[in-house]
Amino acid sequence: MSLDSVIFQDHSYIGPDHSGRIAVEITERRINRELASELLRRSPSDRSTYLKAVIDNPDAQNADATSELGARYRTASVLMDEVVTAKDDESLFRRSLENIIYNDAHELHRRQQ
Repeated sequence: MSLDSVIFQDHSYIGPDHSGRIAVEITERRINRELASELLRRSPSDRSTYLKAVIDNPDAQNADATSELGARYRTASVLMDEVVTAKDDESLFRRSLENIIYNDAHELHRRQQ
């Protein structure tokens, strides 16, 4: 068994990253923030429509899992489940999205210091 790299919660990492996983992780976190921010700007009734457009994009559906389009497709699919589940609890859903944005931004800021 060998270990290529380790990514910590604060976005720091160790290892050579021959597999390119770190770039994929950074892209996924950025996309999580972007989609969460976009959903917070939209009305509850418009969120499903927006995510459905992302999910129904044929290029995204066929994209490589490590590509940006593939990451957008996966993230939108997960968030769509949350939109459906949170239909009855808007405040919980908003807090969940705000946590995605805040936690990632806070960790990046802390790392840059």
